[in-house]
Amino acid sequence: MTAVEFLANPTRVNELEAAELPPLLCQLTAAAAVVAARLAITTTTEPAPQPDRLLSAEEARALLGNISRDHLYNSVTLREARVPVGRRVMFSSNRLQQMISRRAGR
Repeated sequence: MTAVEFLANPTRVNELEAAELPPLLCQLTAAAAVVAARLAITTTTEPAPQPDRLLSAEEARALLGNISRDHLYNSVTLREARVPVGRRVMFSSNRLQQMISRRAGR
C-alpha cells in the first residue's frame, strides 16, 4: 500500500502485513518533512508588513546607535531612508530597519 492509498483510508492500516509498515512509515515521514519545510519557509519569509513611521533626526540617531547628526544627514548609505517633508527631513523607520538587518546579516 502506498502513502496515498493509506491517506485515502487510514483504517486500512490493519490490513497491512508487519513487513509493509516500515516502507509506509518512511513515505509518510518523508511527506511530513516536505510539508514542515514548506511551512517553515512560509512563516519565516513572509513577515507581516509593518506600517512605516517617519522618525525625527534624534529618533533615527538613537536607532542607529547615536551616530553624528552630520553623518545622518550626509551619508550616502542613509540616503534611501531620508524622506523630505516640507522643509524638514524625516527618516523612514522601515528603511532604517532594513538597512540594519542587511548589515547584521553580513
